[in-house]
Amino acid sequence: MPHNPLDSSAPLVKKGKQREVPKAKRPTPLKKIILKEREQRKQHHLLEQTAVPNNEGNIAQSAKNTAEDETLLQDTQAVAEGFLENTRTMTRTTEHSVRLTSNPPKIHSRNFRDYCSQVLSKEVDHCVTDLLKELVRFQDRLYQKDPVKAKIKRRLVMGLREVLKYLKLKKLKCVIISPNCEKIQSKGGLDDTLHNIIDCACEQNIPFVFALNRKALGRCVNKAVPVSVVGVFSYDGAQDHFHRMVQLTTEARKAYKDMIEDLEQKAEVGLKETQPSILTTGCETDKTTSKDSDEDTPNYVKIWKRKLEEYNPYALELEKSATADMVVVNSEEHQ
Repeated sequence: MPHNPLDSSAPLVKKGKQREVPKAKRPTPLKKIILKEREQRKQHHLLEQTAVPNNEGNIAQSAKNTAEDETLLQDTQAVAEGFLENTRTMTRTTEHSVRLTSNPPKIHSRNFRDYCSQVLSKEVDHCVTDLLKELVRFQDRLYQKDPVKAKIKRRLVMGLREVLKYLKLKKLKCVIISPNCEKIQSKGGLDDTLHNIIDCACEQNIPFVFALNRKALGRCVNKAVPVSVVGVFSYDGAQDHFHRMVQLTTEARKAYKDMIEDLEQKAEVGLKETQPSILTTGCETDKTTSKDSDEDTPNYVKIWKRKLEEYNPYALELEKSATADMVVVNSEEHQ
């Protein structure tokens, strides 16, 4: 019998002449996009690493050159810092409010991507593994009896492209997606294909489950490579596992929605609490800046200020007496 990919043990039968060094496989369009974005990410990371030490050297040189200038401009900077701090506190309040409103609380991570719409749980993982192992066992048993019939009555399909193809043909009854697929945001990349799969499943009212990581999903279907998506053609004989999986996923999806609502409410409450606290801290910073500016002022300026404060009441009395004398002189001239 020729090699059939439906067999989990996959016995390879030699046929005719074979190359000693197998021909390199041509990458698919999706793989090309993935490799291109990986290379761009790598180059960006290398540029960041090389830019950091150069910036440090430039900063050190500029600090040496401007040390003398800073000593001369300390008096003027002390006056200007008060105004700058006021503007900074106002900008901080606005920026903080914008961040809290625009950026929602972070729930997702590398192992729980943002396309997932349910909470990950071990119960769902166990149920999915039991379902997939049962379906693989049925498929292998039929292949041992009749390979041609097993190819016609397939139970599972793996891979993004194959699952999307059979979803468009309306032949799948369930889709299982791994929550830790790589982040490829380019046009036609992994994120686009995953969103297309989820949209097709929603349109056809097909249950889609986020469970297991890519390696665990590959092991469940007896594959040595990681698997991102698995589609189920038929779950006959494993209805209990399937219905249990659907029930658990609905509960996990509801828990996910509740968690997002709670976090949004907490963020709104935090925004309301932080606004008055930021305003009070702004007043405190104004006071501290005024104190710092007083400390930075030279001694002769402090002495002159003290003398002027002592002289102010005398100056007021002299002004009053001078005005009275002027009034008397003017009256005498008119007479």
